[in-house]
Amino acid sequence: MKIAFVDTTGLNYNPLTPFQSPLGGTQSAACFLSIAMAERGNEVWLLGKEGEGEIISGVRCKRYNTENPATQLNAFDVVIILTVPIAKQLREKGVSTRLILWQHYAVDNSDSLPLIDNDEKEAWSEVVFVSEYQRKTFSEKFDLDGKVLRNAMSPAMADRKRILPNFVARNEDPVLVYASAPGRGLDILLIAFPSIRKKFPGARLKIFSSQLMYQVQKENDGFESYYELARSMPGVEYLGGVSQDRLADELLRCDIWAYPTIFLETSCIVLMEAAAAGCFLFFSEMGALPETGGKFGRRMRPTSSRSVWCGQFAHGLCSEVDRLRQNPERTEKFLEDQASWFRKTYTWDRRAEEWELWLTKTVMMS
Repeated sequence: MKIAFVDTTGLNYNPLTPFQSPLGGTQSAACFLSIAMAERGNEVWLLGKEGEGEIISGVRCKRYNTENPATQLNAFDVVIILTVPIAKQLREKGVSTRLILWQHYAVDNSDSLPLIDNDEKEAWSEVVFVSEYQRKTFSEKFDLDGKVLRNAMSPAMADRKRILPNFVARNEDPVLVYASAPGRGLDILLIAFPSIRKKFPGARLKIFSSQLMYQVQKENDGFESYYELARSMPGVEYLGGVSQDRLADELLRCDIWAYPTIFLETSCIVLMEAAAAGCFLFFSEMGALPETGGKFGRRMRPTSSRSVWCGQFAHGLCSEVDRLRQNPERTEKFLEDQASWFRKTYTWDRRAEEWELWLTKTVMMS
């Protein structure tokens, strides 16, 4: 099958980028899936900001032709557009091949608004969502249905194993980790952390976060005050944005993935990675996070007051630490089962097989 992944966001990357430098979840997912699809024998192209046709990790990379997309896209059996609803304008420019919207945004994202237009919806051959939560909310708001094909953890995690025992086995206070965009709850965690450290003086917090994942340079990063606060706090280590290889190594040395977000996540790849690394999951009951976490971890519903939520998150996390310490053998078994399940369930090899089976059926039906 000849498949094109198209990214119109203007970010500059290739399939190897997430293994080498920070990159957002949607773009990382496109890199991981395109590589996995190419390994299954498909002819896979990544069309974006840059590229002259070179092959990287089995994927051919080329600049997306914005002026005359039909000439480029009609050569493919299937064209998968990342997140941005542009099918109507592509059809008007003569694109006739199958167009699939691979939607990663939440329903309240302003970039999703074109989907309120019936002509835009009808211009798509298929829509793929990354969670049942996301499909349900798009159906309710836009009367738009589609197929759910989930994301998966970074391949960088698959070949790495945890060598550091969990904090209960070490008889130490836990190492917390935050690894997401800074605007998704970093401020809440920083405010909550002193209360956590008051209860557990040896607790530490590692932060892997910056706008570099969206290729926003330091001088334009509006969250610099968060980073300065983090650098000044006892027990906090601010490490900025990092590659998937570096993040995988770091997660394997942490104990609790702490995520007090009030952002509507539609999937959350880093939750999968933290779980596979053997971190206990403690997070907000927001969007698709409960669906992604499944039976593992503990979650709390945020309050409408940010100040109250900071205190409640800290109190809840401390209670979980106490609970985990009550039965070290049960805790170890729970985390081992969690890591095993996520490593088996959330892989891009498995996703590529699911995509290929589904795409084969949709192309044959066209």
